[in-house]
Amino acid sequence: HIKMGLIRSHMISLTPEEDEQLQPILWKVIKEIIHTAWENQQHLIIEGCYLPNDWKMAFHEQERMAIAELFLVLDPAYIATHQKDILNYARVIEQRKTEHASLITMLIKENEAMKQACLKHGNEMILIQEDYDLQQIVLQAKRKIANQLDRVFETNRLLVRKMNQDDLEDLLEMLLDPIVMKAYEYPFQRKDGEEWLKRQLERYEQDGYGLWALIRKEDGEMIGQAGLSNQSCEGKQVLEIGYLLKQRYWHQGYAKEAAMGCKRYAFEVLHAPEVFSIIKSDNEASKKVAIAIGM
Repeated sequence: HIKMGLIRSHMISLTPEEDEQLQPILWKVIKEIIHTAWENQQHLIIEGCYLPNDWKMAFHEQERMAIAELFLVLDPAYIATHQKDILNYARVIEQRKTEHASLITMLIKENEAMKQACLKHGNEMILIQEDYDLQQIVLQAKRKIANQLDRVFETNRLLVRKMNQDDLEDLLEMLLDPIVMKAYEYPFQRKDGEEWLKRQLERYEQDGYGLWALIRKEDGEMIGQAGLSNQSCEGKQVLEIGYLLKQRYWHQGYAKEAAMGCKRYAFEVLHAPEVFSIIKSDNEASKKVAIAIGM
């Protein structure tokens, strides 16, 4: 609509088909709308195909942390096997004049270009390869947006973010596993997991930190939790680094990577004077992680 408004008002002398020339003009307007929304702490949704692949370059770090990008990409194989559905819905929202065969060819070309651009620039992408399951797509979108908006920090392989109620089942996979929880004095039940999650959410509000979700970048899987919490040690309150992973992600360096990130966060962001690892004497795996990060 911004595009057609500029064209029909004769503010620009381009046609709707001249996308390559239109993009930089539209981006000048759209990026300032985004800047304004951020300055005024307003929610905003920008939809359309006129965002440059390197859009992140237009914003500083604080702005980028408040923006969740999401690119919906159709795999060429999906387009080829779902031509009838695509053609049936092609003109539902807009009256397109493109011929059917040309539309399919154009979609394959555009979506493949978008996929490669997302991979090159690290933009969040949902790739539809088999079924266009709207409910699943919405769920994936919510997770990706939550990952970005609740982001605390990142490491090479992990995105570390605040937990939310949608993480309960992943959390229970750890907390109900007796091998994972062998350092604790009693077996956990579901209600204990619910209380655990509630306590972290309260810590975020009260302290500004707590145990956070560890999200593996390559597939968006929550593989564990790590973070900072106030604990009692030898008669005083100290800031402790904690970490807990699903059993199938042990021995892959994730605990060390997450713990090191938490240590950096404690010193560089919270400016903590000291940070501790409180470990039971027989927990050899946790001791190795603490030693590896210089605790």
